[in-house]
Amino acid sequence: MSSLPSPCSCSSNGEEERPRFFDSKAKSKCWASAETVPGRHPERWHKDAADNIVCKCFCNCQGCICFE
Repeated sequence: MSSLPSPCSCSSNGEEERPRFFDSKAKSKCWASAETVPGRHPERWHKDAADNIVCKCFCNCQGCICFE
Protein backbone atom coordinates (compact mmCIF):
# COMPACT_ATOMS: atom_id res chain seq x y z
CA MET A 1 0.00 0.00 0.00
CA SER A 2 1.44 3.40 -0.94
CA SER A 3 1.72 6.17 1.60
CA LEU A 4 0.23 9.61 1.14
CA PRO A 5 2.62 12.44 0.28
CA SER A 6 3.78 14.55 3.19
CA PRO A 7 2.59 18.16 3.38
CA CYS A 8 6.14 19.50 3.82
CA SER A 9 7.99 21.22 0.98
CA CYS A 10 10.81 18.71 0.83
CA SER A 11 10.94 15.23 -0.62
CA SER A 12 11.81 12.05 1.26
CA ASN A 13 15.47 12.27 0.21
CA GLY A 14 15.84 15.79 1.69
CA GLU A 15 15.79 17.71 -1.60
CA GLU A 16 13.41 20.62 -2.06
CA GLU A 17 10.51 19.93 -4.45
CA ARG A 18 10.04 21.86 -7.67
CA PRO A 19 7.72 24.90 -7.45
CA ARG A 20 4.06 24.44 -8.42
CA PHE A 21 3.44 28.10 -9.26
CA PHE A 22 5.52 30.14 -11.69
CA ASP A 23 6.00 33.83 -12.45
CA SER A 24 5.28 35.31 -15.88
CA LYS A 25 8.97 35.19 -16.87
CA ALA A 26 9.16 31.42 -16.25
CA LYS A 27 5.86 30.85 -18.10
CA SER A 28 7.08 32.88 -21.09
CA LYS A 29 10.35 30.94 -21.22
CA CYS A 30 8.49 27.62 -21.09
CA TRP A 31 6.01 28.68 -23.79
CA ALA A 32 8.84 29.89 -26.04
CA SER A 33 10.68 26.57 -25.78
CA ALA A 34 7.58 24.40 -26.35
CA GLU A 35 7.05 22.68 -29.69
CA THR A 36 4.49 24.33 -31.99
CA VAL A 37 1.58 22.38 -33.47
CA PRO A 38 1.74 21.94 -37.26
CA GLY A 39 -1.31 23.35 -39.03
CA ARG A 40 -2.30 25.62 -36.13
CA HIS A 41 -1.40 29.24 -35.32
CA PRO A 42 2.16 29.04 -33.89
CA GLU A 43 1.67 31.88 -31.38
CA ARG A 44 -1.45 30.29 -29.88
CA TRP A 45 -0.95 26.51 -30.02
CA HIS A 46 1.96 24.53 -28.55
CA LYS A 47 2.54 21.07 -27.10
CA ASP A 48 3.24 20.48 -23.42
CA ALA A 49 5.78 18.02 -21.97
CA ALA A 50 3.28 15.15 -22.31
CA ASP A 51 2.63 16.00 -26.00
CA ASN A 52 -0.84 17.43 -25.25
CA ILE A 53 -1.96 20.32 -27.44
CA VAL A 54 -2.34 23.52 -25.39
CA CYS A 55 -3.88 26.87 -26.37
CA LYS A 56 -2.22 29.90 -24.79
CA CYS A 57 -5.55 31.70 -24.23
CA PHE A 58 -6.68 28.88 -21.88
CA CYS A 59 -3.84 29.31 -19.38
CA ASN A 60 -4.80 30.03 -15.74
CA CYS A 61 -8.31 28.63 -16.29
CA GLN A 62 -10.10 26.20 -13.99
CA GLY A 63 -11.41 22.95 -15.44
CA CYS A 64 -11.48 21.50 -18.91
CA ILE A 65 -11.48 24.36 -21.44
CA CYS A 66 -12.25 26.87 -18.66
CA PHE A 67 -15.80 25.65 -17.97
CA GLU A 68 -15.59 25.66 -14.16
